[in-house]
Amino acid sequence: MKGGAKNYVVSRVLRIYPALCVNLIVVTFVLGSKVTTMSLTEYLTNQDVWIYFRGLALTYKPGFFLPGVFAQNHNQAVNGSIWSVLIEVWLYGLVVLFYTLGILRNKSTFNTVFFLLVVIVWNNKSHLPVLFNDTNLHVALLFYIGSFLYINRDCVPVSPYFALIALFLAGITLGTDRFPYGYMLLLVTFFCTVCFSKQFSWIATYGDYSYGTYLYGWPCQQLAAYAFPNFSGTQNLLAASAMALLCGVTSWHLIEKRALRLKKYFSENGQTQRSYPSCSAKG
Repeated sequence: MKGGAKNYVVSRVLRIYPALCVNLIVVTFVLGSKVTTMSLTEYLTNQDVWIYFRGLALTYKPGFFLPGVFAQNHNQAVNGSIWSVLIEVWLYGLVVLFYTLGILRNKSTFNTVFFLLVVIVWNNKSHLPVLFNDTNLHVALLFYIGSFLYINRDCVPVSPYFALIALFLAGITLGTDRFPYGYMLLLVTFFCTVCFSKQFSWIATYGDYSYGTYLYGWPCQQLAAYAFPNFSGTQNLLAASAMALLCGVTSWHLIEKRALRLKKYFSENGQTQRSYPSCSAKG
């Protein structure tokens, strides 16, 4: 963890919370007040609105619904994917704990723990804490794999051939209880191939729009369904994708990039430092 635990925590806070809070303000109070079936006064004084905002802004309680918002849609969830931010924040806390215990400071120790966890999950998930249901386990494993790739970044090869092998493994496990693992392997391999191959190096020159696109993706789908209820699934996908990407670009340039510049004020030598391991495609 370059720069120590303090710089790591500052880096993660600045990466996650500014964009998250702006998103919640826009979705909860701007968008929500416009599309709710309630009057503006009733909406803003409804305690469920503030419970939703506070729980997600402080990342301690998930929330999915706002009173009267998207009531006409088939699915009324305002942002059905934002719950994973909470899981990610908790996992960042575990990274700090592992660093304090020395697990992240020694590659051999970390790799041993990693493969033990893989064996446990593969053979019998019942040994894991109740907190790790199938959905949470999916996110945690992706995060943990990201940690493994970062710790071993000097010796992990990147090749499209590995993506083809992962595609084959996902194909032969399709329809079995092992498919989620094949899918995760394919997802990670594809992500690494695109992000770290020289052929795709131009993507990073424009900025990191992934987190903002993620934050606004679901609300944009809901907004498209609300505004154009007769849209087909494909039409909704195209409209929502365009809106979400625009929101992601705006979020990066106006919020996220500027927030990350503040890291230099917290580093000991006054210089911005990379304080990873960071294991999320969003971060």
